[in-house]
Amino acid sequence: MKPTIQIKIHKNINLSKSFLGGLPKLPSNFEWPCWDSTPYHLDRIKYTEKNYSEFKTEYWKRELEESQKQLLDPLRPLIFLGQITSFD
Repeated sequence: MKPTIQIKIHKNINLSKSFLGGLPKLPSNFEWPCWDSTPYHLDRIKYTEKNYSEFKTEYWKRELEESQKQLLDPLRPLIFLGQITSFD
């Protein structure tokens, strides 16, 4: 996944200022964007399997189990950084 920024202008939202951090001011029907972390967890599983097969420790066994569990629900919400408001 490549780092990206996407800015969308919503003309029907009446907001008074732009800001960084905090909570976004959004319409009630807004669906928060998520990313599919499946490729990350598959790479992590591959890495932990290699280490577990080499070292056979409880630590790597737990790491492998945790990585496999994360694949059951791989959608992760994106982090809110800030909101840019257009002044029309």
